[in-house]
Amino acid sequence: MEKIKGLISNEEIESLFESEVIKYNSKNVPPSENHTFDKELTIPKEFNHAFTGKDKQDYRIRLAEHKAEDLNGAGLVFVKGFPELHKSPYECFQKPAELEEILFSSDSSYKMLLVENSQKEIVAATVINFDKTNKSATWELIAVIPEYRGKGIFSKLAEKTDEFIQKSGVDYASLIASTFQKENQQKFEKLGWKIAGIQKGLVIAPNGKGEYYNRQLVVIYGKNYTEDAETLVPEPELTKKGKDLYEALKRINENANEKKI
Repeated sequence: MEKIKGLISNEEIESLFESEVIKYNSKNVPPSENHTFDKELTIPKEFNHAFTGKDKQDYRIRLAEHKAEDLNGAGLVFVKGFPELHKSPYECFQKPAELEEILFSSDSSYKMLLVENSQKEIVAATVINFDKTNKSATWELIAVIPEYRGKGIFSKLAEKTDEFIQKSGVDYASLIASTFQKENQQKFEKLGWKIAGIQKGLVIAPNGKGEYYNRQLVVIYGKNYTEDAETLVPEPELTKKGKDLYEALKRINENANEKKI
């Protein structure tokens, strides 16, 4: 691509934010005395957890390392365990060369947890994207290869990923779960995730037969990880429909807690 001339430079744009030209339009809510917006995240540099699956075999959950075995293994997990990612915006996670850039570039915001069996084979993987500015995280993907499903691996990986996010120091995290995976939704709800909304899926996915899924509905979940996370969010200004939905979701999530889903 031939670059055009006459564009405003990055330096000139940055200088505007230090001038009187920019007028912010946000309503600030004072955070609690214990909270500081310039706190650093404490994303764990090491993470290991050994467990025994329902098949009585030994497994280990650990952070992905910058080596071919981990990148190749993770890529194949997403090929075999989540083939619908192919030709979608997320197919980069199926390609080890692209996955290396995502996870290990100098400015990477991603972490990946892997599950390996006693033969050191990667059988499951999950991806978390951290936002250091907003002190938040997006739990983006989780997959188990088909022959290892039903052994309790998904549940244990979900539980330990939730713990990993907690240790990172974020205030809030979000994830999206497909509505055709009810068991997964139930697991997230048991871990304390709240329903934030439901929308159509963003990807038309292939089924491997030259056909495509209709866009599936997805459930958007959120979870507060710090005590004052609620106080950091201003009261929303919504239309009547928005207010009705907001109040309905509050009631649904409160009832879920009472019943201990």
